[in-house]
Amino acid sequence: MPRCVPRRFRGRGVSEWTADRAEELAAEVWGVRGRARPLASERDENFRIDPADGGTPQVLKITHPDEDPAIAAFQSEALVHARTVDPSLPVPSVLPTLSGAAWHRLDGARPRIARMVGWLDGSPLADAPVSASFRDALGGLIARLDLALAGFAGEAPRHDNFVWDLSQAANLRALLKHVPDGEARAMAARALDFFVDEVEPRLGSLRRQVIHNDMNPHNVLIDRATPQQPSAIIDFGDMVEGPLVNELGIALAYQPVGGPDPLAAMADLLGGYARRLPLLPAEIEVLPGLIAARRATTVVVSSWRAASEPRNSAYLLRNMPGAVAGLSAFATIGPGAVAARLAAATGEDRP
Repeated sequence: MPRCVPRRFRGRGVSEWTADRAEELAAEVWGVRGRARPLASERDENFRIDPADGGTPQVLKITHPDEDPAIAAFQSEALVHARTVDPSLPVPSVLPTLSGAAWHRLDGARPRIARMVGWLDGSPLADAPVSASFRDALGGLIARLDLALAGFAGEAPRHDNFVWDLSQAANLRALLKHVPDGEARAMAARALDFFVDEVEPRLGSLRRQVIHNDMNPHNVLIDRATPQQPSAIIDFGDMVEGPLVNELGIALAYQPVGGPDPLAAMADLLGGYARRLPLLPAEIEVLPGLIAARRATTVVVSSWRAASEPRNSAYLLRNMPGAVAGLSAFATIGPGAVAARLAAATGEDRP
């Protein structure tokens, strides 16, 4: 195990919870009685609970035994804050326990935290084609979330060597050897080197706040009745305190590239974001390197995790093709041209 990856990010291993046990916990702690069924997850154990009385489905989230309990508490408090600032914000609502708490501690040899959040209907963005107007609306929704989180004063647990924290992307060079494809490994290495040389030294001077930190297409939902706009943002399990622009670097990394204007999808989302929450010139300048670093992160971490968890490889590798394609496109276009196109999308001119 490389030193850059702490226990928290090892494989989930064999599930310790059954649906029956999840149903018992939901009834005892939250008073929600119904049928439980497991949901796919990278680290936590998640169950959808369909109440027997026909009420709104809930999601029971049980943290990994190696997870610091303070992390789950921080995430719950951040969600409560965001919904308080913007009550109609389409993010999961935290269901308090029967005693009024935002989470429940499961005591044992390795204590865990259990939470209940509201189920949000919709299909993942990854499963549907979207338009330029949709991406514009998504950018606006991400900005709206960031504005709601801007005043959150909760203390973020220290995330030393968190593989999904974009600010710590340099640490991933120790995991490059786990990428089996030589070309993908080389592109990821170049992206991480660029991050270390051109981006990392500038991050300390940029705006910081709590961010979602995982705006990938599986965490954005679409309502089939209104497919022209996103219906919800889910999965706040990777939330961190960090540079605000990292939020955009991550979201843009998952936009498709190609066609006569290969960066059009990124420009659409960025324009929608910037109209609601304008970016500073210094933030725009680091975006190309952040986008490439996030794609490299996907390539490296997904390869490493899939090798150690072959039974979960389909889930872990689901974003790999897009990340490789994006790295290849950036290598062809060049960071200067990427920066100019993104600056134009925000209304800023760049020579």
